[in-house]
Amino acid sequence: MSYSKRDWEKTVRRLAAKTEDVLFSKPALSQMKARKITMIMALDVLRKGVINREPEPDIKTGHTKCTMERYTAGMSIAVVAACESESAVQCIVVTSFVIGG
Repeated sequence: MSYSKRDWEKTVRRLAAKTEDVLFSKPALSQMKARKITMIMALDVLRKGVINREPEPDIKTGHTKCTMERYTAGMSIAVVAACESESAVQCIVVTSFVIGG
């Protein structure tokens, strides 16, 4: 049985509930700064956002990349988090961007 978008949402939300379980890559932090997206905004998206696009495997790492989307702080934001598996203990934010921006 394949993991659904809603299942991945639950996994990302579970991990984001504990800030220490969310790692931010250096490129993601740089992009967030340039796009005026704070860590608090990114965590809000991960905790309360939805997945509208099908999660996809990262060929390089084998992780599944989930794009969580949410309107927060006056902007529609997407945060891409990579999870090792459905039972991951951490996720890595690889990028974030303003939707339509």
